[in-house]
Amino acid sequence: MEEEGGIEGELLLVEAELHDIQGQIKMLLDRQEELYERESQLKAMLEVYKASTVATNNAPSVAMEDWSGSFSWDSQAEDIRFNVFGISCYRQNQREIINAIMSGRDVLVIMAAGGGKSLCYQLPAVLRDGITLVVSPLLSLIQDQVFKLTRS
Repeated sequence: MEEEGGIEGELLLVEAELHDIQGQIKMLLDRQEELYERESQLKAMLEVYKASTVATNNAPSVAMEDWSGSFSWDSQAEDIRFNVFGISCYRQNQREIINAIMSGRDVLVIMAAGGGKSLCYQLPAVLRDGITLVVSPLLSLIQDQVFKLTRS
């Protein structure tokens, strides 16, 4: 009987440690995704800088805006992303696109199917007052999204 209790106790410790490790892995994967996004942004900025330097004889003319910084709506956007849309973290470039939209910029987003375009216009539409205009050729997708938004 004692041996069974010892085994059960060790099993509980192993399960607890596995749970902790899963949490650490999730945190590392989230951080890895953030770093990949930043790497992509920096590479794009570097390419624009190089192109502008060559085009203007070593005098850069394109000012890149950093949409990955902190903005006043960040915490509210995080809350809406998680609690309204059930999305735990942004996909690549979503946060920057949302920040540009929230800053009043007109934004053209071209992403592959499943790339996360919907959140880019739905989250600012929920976050801001007024009307959001989305031009999309996919009528069935629009109807599906309107249904989901009105249902919540």
